[in-house]
Amino acid sequence: GIAGIVFSGTVTRRLTLQLAGAGIVSGDAGFLGNALGWFIGFGLAIVFGVIAYLYYEVSVIIGMMAIGFVLGTGVMVAFGVTWSWLIVLSGVILAVVLSVVAILGELPMVLLTVLTALAGASTMVGGLIGNRGSGTTDTTFAIGTVTATGDYVGGLIGFNSGAIKKSYANTGTVSGNDRVGGLVGNNQGSIETSYAIKAVTGINFVGGLVGQSATNSFGVRDCYAKGSVTGSDKVGGLIGRNEAASNIARCYASGTVTLSGAGSIGALVGDNQAAANASNYWNTSTTTGLPVIGTGTAGGTIALNSVQMKQQASFAGFDFSSPWRIDEALSEPYFNFGGTLDIDHSVTQQKYDALTDGVLAVRYLFGLTGDALVSGALGNTATRTDAIAIKNYLDAIRPLLDVDGSGNAYALTDGLLIIRYLLGLSGDALIAGAVDTQNGTRTTALKVQNYLQSLVP
Repeated sequence: GIAGIVFSGTVTRRLTLQLAGAGIVSGDAGFLGNALGWFIGFGLAIVFGVIAYLYYEVSVIIGMMAIGFVLGTGVMVAFGVTWSWLIVLSGVILAVVLSVVAILGELPMVLLTVLTALAGASTMVGGLIGNRGSGTTDTTFAIGTVTATGDYVGGLIGFNSGAIKKSYANTGTVSGNDRVGGLVGNNQGSIETSYAIKAVTGINFVGGLVGQSATNSFGVRDCYAKGSVTGSDKVGGLIGRNEAASNIARCYASGTVTLSGAGSIGALVGDNQAAANASNYWNTSTTTGLPVIGTGTAGGTIALNSVQMKQQASFAGFDFSSPWRIDEALSEPYFNFGGTLDIDHSVTQQKYDALTDGVLAVRYLFGLTGDALVSGALGNTATRTDAIAIKNYLDAIRPLLDVDGSGNAYALTDGLLIIRYLLGLSGDALIAGAVDTQNGTRTTALKVQNYLQSLVP
């Protein structure tokens, strides 16, 4: 998709043909998922690339056929068709149609570029990034709903080959077909000190944090997932399928996990092939009756109930000086970054307070700054007390203050909801007269409560 947007038509066409040649060897392990795939794919990429450079007409025809096949099969999968022969036939038919159009109509290069972008974009979808290559994604977040009809779908990144650190995907839903994760759909790189709180729905390889982790590096460490997960096969509270070289360390899952088909399901991992996992935990109170690992190796895992999940002593191997934090008997482990309603960053157990954090949020949404923002609204144990620091923090999390999901955060709706919630109100008493019923996406008490709960870990 990026190639179709960035490069000119000729370059785009040539790159498309090389990727089409490589894509022939794509299999269940993912695009170029093994050594043989790389070898054959590289050879075919060279052949297709030479054709593209030597013969203009042939390159356009083959390029359109490749695009047609991708789009044709994608449409069939989007409509839930499971007959392999029909999916392939649809791809072939559309490939032939587009190639004929290219020959007879001398298809404009702009249209070729757009179609290339669409074909690529339909396969990798993320709340922030569709396809993340090498490099580091550090201190990023995404909120809201991510919906796709194809594979490789993530709340933050669809397909990751780089390093993800201190990042999260919070609130909303993530849905797709295969390799769907609350944070990342398919991980070919590394993920650390990150989390996801999403309602995740897919078919195969579905996880609260990662749909499939197939990296050759350490894989996933110091991470957690707390959302609900639903899928048909290889479904896990943390990871759907974890490959042999992708080890998991110091992670936990505490959301609900539901199997909609007849495949494997695990409270932590649906299908685990890695043998060096260590210090990983799951909440038995939210996953009653489920095995920790659906199929595969189950080492390095420890079961905890909902009470133990809020006790620091339960999490052997976790470093609670950094990056982990916990409010003893009140919260499960969390990180000292990311958006929460502890605006003045108090150090007491009662860190979320309507008369401090709630008031700060409302004043900020009214546009107050300086002393007018913080005067009389800081807790006794607050560690973030400077007016500029508090405004900077609120600027960073402003998208999260849109409690009713209207697209904007306002004092008399979202701010009022925050104060009421921190005062302990629920039901109609929480939302009466304080939600945007026309533009909001969270207008029921349950939706508002669930959303705000995610901001007070």
